[in-house]
Amino acid sequence: MKKVPTTLFNYLKEAKVRIPKGMPDLRMPFTPKPHQVSGLNQCLANDRWGLFDQQGTGKTVIMQAYSLVHKWNGYKTLLIMPPILLEQFQESLMDTFHGVGYYVTMHTLEDSPKRRKELYKEWDEKGWPDLMLTSYQMFNKEETIEKVCPHYNIFVADEAQFLRGHDSNTHGKLYELTEDHKEFSLLLATGTPVHTTPEDAFGIIRLLNRKAYSSYKNFKSLHLITKMVRITLKRPVHGRKFTMSSQVVGFRGMDFLKHNLYLNARRALRKDVLPIGEPTMVEVPINLHPDHLRLYRAFKTQKILELDDDTLIVAETAQALRQELLRMVSVPHMYGDKVSITKNRIFEAVQSIMDSDPEAKLTVFANLQVTVEALAERFKDYNPALAYGGTGGSKQNRKQVNKFKTDDTCRMFIANPKSAGAGLNLQDVCYRAVFVEPITIPGDFKQACDRFTREGQLHPVVIYVLIPRQTIAQFHTETMREREGYFIQLNPDKTSFIMEAEGRFIKDIA
Repeated sequence: MKKVPTTLFNYLKEAKVRIPKGMPDLRMPFTPKPHQVSGLNQCLANDRWGLFDQQGTGKTVIMQAYSLVHKWNGYKTLLIMPPILLEQFQESLMDTFHGVGYYVTMHTLEDSPKRRKELYKEWDEKGWPDLMLTSYQMFNKEETIEKVCPHYNIFVADEAQFLRGHDSNTHGKLYELTEDHKEFSLLLATGTPVHTTPEDAFGIIRLLNRKAYSSYKNFKSLHLITKMVRITLKRPVHGRKFTMSSQVVGFRGMDFLKHNLYLNARRALRKDVLPIGEPTMVEVPINLHPDHLRLYRAFKTQKILELDDDTLIVAETAQALRQELLRMVSVPHMYGDKVSITKNRIFEAVQSIMDSDPEAKLTVFANLQVTVEALAERFKDYNPALAYGGTGGSKQNRKQVNKFKTDDTCRMFIANPKSAGAGLNLQDVCYRAVFVEPITIPGDFKQACDRFTREGQLHPVVIYVLIPRQTIAQFHTETMREREGYFIQLNPDKTSFIMEAEGRFIKDIA
C-alpha cells in the first residue's frame, strides 16, 4: 500500500522535489491532496508561475511549502497579500508545519515607522528574516522597495488579482524588481486571474510571460474592441465643452488570450479535487415600498443631491449619480422622514432570510459604508461582527472576523466584499450569505462567495442576491452578467456565478 504523506519530507517526495540538505522533517496534521502535490512541483519547477487554483482548494499550503523549500536552498521569500490575511497566514504556517518556528525566522511588516527603522538596523547586523510578510499597501512604499526588497530573491503574491492593473504603482514596482534580480522566482496565486474584464489578463500575463505581448498596445490591438465616444467636460478647456475618448466596448481573440494566460500557470478545479458542490445561487426580487419607490424616482428625475449642510449640487458625473441612487435604494431613511427604516424592504428581506434558519449564522455583504452601519444598527440584537472601511483598519477587521467565528452570540457578519471577500475561511461557522447591494465585478462576487465553499464545509451553501426592481441595482446585476460571460470564456471550469441563479422569491418580500 502506498505510504500516506504525513510529513514535509513525504510531501516533497510525492512532488518529486529534491529535499535540501539539513531540512527538518516537519510533521503535518493532514495529508496534502494530489493536486497540492503536483501544484508544489509545478511552482518549484518554474521561475515564474501562476497558481490559479479555484478558491477553497488549498493554495496556501502550496505557497508555504514553496517558501520553506527555498529557505533551505538558501533563499529568502517576500510574501505580499491583503492586510487582513497577514496574521492568518502566519498562524496557518505554524499549524500546518509543526515546529517550523524553531527553524524559520519570520516577520510581519506592519510596525510603526520608528519600529521599522530599528528593525532594519537590527536585521542588517544579525540577518534578515527568512520569510517576510507584507501587505500590498506596505509593499507599495518606497521605503519597502529600497530597504526590504533587496534582501529577498523569492516573491510570492497571494490574491494576485491586486496586481492586474498594469499601469498601477504596485504592479510596476514588482515588475521592475523581478526584472532587475538575476536570481529570483515569482509566484502569483489567485482564484480570479481575470477579475473584472479580459483586460485584467494583460497585467498578470506581463508578470508571468513577458514575451507574450510586446506592449499593452499590442495586447489592445489583438483583444480589445474600442470606439470613440464624446465626453462632456466638467469645466470647459480652451472653450471646448466636449472631448473624444477611446472606450472598450468588447473583446476578441479569447482563445489566444486564454492560451497566454495559462502558458505559465495552472488551475485546479474545486469540483475535481474536493467533495464539495457549488453553491446554490438564489435571486430575490424586491419590490420597494411605494413611498420608497416614489422617492427614488423623484430623485432620479431631478438628478440633484441634497447634502447635510443644505447646499445643492448637480450630479455632474454619471458615477456620482449612480452612487447616490444606490445609497437611496439601500438606506432611504437618510433622505428624510417620508421613508422610515421600517419601510425598507431590503432589510426586511435580510430578516426573512435570517428567520428561515434562525439557528444558523448569516453573512451579509454590502458595498457602502453607510449601508453596513445601518444594517449593524437594524440587526444589533444579533451582536453582529463588522468588516468594512470604518475605523480600525485591517487589524480591527481581523478581530471582527474572529468574533464571528468564535462568539456564539454573534449570529451575523456584516461586511464589505472587498474587506472580507479574499482569503478568509468561514466554512466552519457559516453556509449562508446574502448580497444586499449589487456587485458589478465578477471576481469580487466570486471571491466573496467562496469564503464558504471550502474544504470542511458540512452544509450545502446558499447565496442570496437581492435585486430591488425598477432601480439601478437591477441594471448593475445585468452588467455583471455581461462581464461574467467573458470571465467564463477564460476559465477552464466554465463556472457561472450568477447567470444560473434560481429565481426564487422570499415570502412577503418579493
